[in-house]
Amino acid sequence: VSITTDSPVIPEQYLSLCAALAAKEGMDEYEAIKAITINPAKILKLDNRIGSIKEGKDADFIICTKNILDTQNEIQSVYIDGKKAV
Repeated sequence: VSITTDSPVIPEQYLSLCAALAAKEGMDEYEAIKAITINPAKILKLDNRIGSIKEGKDADFIICTKNILDTQNEIQSVYIDGKKAV
């Protein structure tokens, strides 16, 4: 299962909110996170490069103040290509 935002109708920045809503309605939280990370990468057959944090993969990720599914979460840092951007 993969979750999408149907951008531009629902912008990409609401992807974690879509996953949070799925978890609120009964989807396991871990599965909801996988639905916005590794699962789409597997569907696109790109999981050897993206979708999880592992040595040798492209390293774009964020550090948050809370669980990504928490609507009160704030982004603390952004890393692109493994280097801090914000």
